[in-house]
Parts: sequence; structure tokens; C-alpha cells
Amino acid sequence: MKYYCLPENDNEKRFALGKKGKRNLLCIGLNPNTANELNLDGTTRNVERIANDNGYDGWLMANLYPTRNPKGYKLDNQADENLFWKNIQAIDTLVSSKELNIQDVLLGWGDDIKAKPYFAASIYAIYDKLDKHGLNYFAFRINKSGNPSPPSPMTINTKYKADEKIELAIFDFKSYAKQFKPLNFQ
Repeated sequence: MKYYCLPENDNEKRFALGKKGKRNLLCIGLNPNTANELNLDGTTRNVERIANDNGYDGWLMANLYPTRNPKGYKLDNQADENLFWKNIQAIDTLVSSKELNIQDVLLGWGDDIKAKPYFAASIYAIYDKLDKHGLNYFAFRINKSGNPSPPSPMTINTKYKADEKIELAIFDFKSYAKQFKPLNFQ
């Protein structure tokens, strides 16, 4: 199966990946790993599972920052300003698409947002950009620090049985995002 991927054939970055349906769940994670238009990785398989468990026939995965790396803390310490804003715009474009019909967003990045200053700034920028759409925000689990847990294999496989339904809970993204500040690129 070929998945929707933006861009295709790019091992450096990914703005979106998923399977389009009539009712799509958008998941926003930390940063992309190895999944692409031909193969999912553990995290994207979990996003697909969560979408299916909650009645969605499609799902899309976006991230706080689009650079591919299995470990977010190993990314550059400074964000590429152009790439940062291109990612924010790509997420807004997904949500604005009438074809994708996205009304619900699953948030999931965990405590790794502390690894790079632009992760937190991205949370603020994404909320600010998406606020006009009147979206519903969800998490499947909130960690001890108050961050929405990532749909990573480590999180899902240690907290849920293979046949257990992973349910979504409403998440107050507005209050959460207000604790973060915009990033001033210099």
C-alpha cells in the first residue's frame, strides 16, 4: 500500500504521512522517524491503530518539527527558520483541506519537547495557527509532567495490550499552549 506522504522520497524531512479517509484524525508528534510513503514505522502504525479504535477511516501524522531522526534530542540545537515555518504552514494546509475533513487532532510528543527550544515554540505556533479552525484536541494519555504522551511503540506497548482499545480524551490545548512562547529567530 502506498501512503500519502509530503514530500515523497525524502529521507531528510517529512511534513505529513498518512492514509486519507472520509473522516481523518490528525496526529501531531515530535519529529518524524523512518516511515515513508511505502512503509510505516512503529509510531505511525500506532497512530493508525488509535484512529481505527476511535472510528476514523483515515489518519495523518505531522510533527512539531519535520526533520527526520529516530531521536529528537539528536537534532540540531537551532531550528532552520524556513523549515520551521514551512512545517507550521503544512499543518495549517492539512487542516484547511475540505477533502481531508480534519476536525480532530491527537497531540502526542511527551517530555522530549524539552530537548530543543524550537519544539516548545512549535507547540505555540501550531496552536496559534490552528486556533481559527475550531478543532477538537485529544490525547490518549497525559504523562506525569502534563505533556500528551507520544504514540511511540515504547509508550503504547508498555501501557496497552495488543487487543485493548486506545481511547482518546479531550485535551485543553489552549491552556497548555499558552505556557510556551514564540521562537525569535535571530
